[in-house]
Amino acid sequence: MFFIPPKSEHTKAYPFGAFANQELNEIFNDVMDMTQAPAPLIGSAMMAVMASVTQAQVDVEGLTGEATPCSLIVAVVADKGERKTTVTKILMKKIEETNHEA
Repeated sequence: MFFIPPKSEHTKAYPFGAFANQELNEIFNDVMDMTQAPAPLIGSAMMAVMASVTQAQVDVEGLTGEATPCSLIVAVVADKGERKTTVTKILMKKIEETNHEA
């Protein structure tokens, strides 16, 4: 497990532009512009949201041959006021809108 302490020199080395496509990178940048939250917080939240959306559609076959749902556990450690809830709400908004329409 790798832990990046909040406000460490490693947060400056965040891999900006590393998401799989331009649209995801634009979402990352938009959330950063809207919230001014730390990049690792936004990236972690994005990965958690994407994992929760795909979990029901993606199975992984383990060494035993048994298929299990894909999953990701994310724990964000940040100071009060670092905008954890704000970032999550922004990223979850479209998903929640889609779920209410169904």
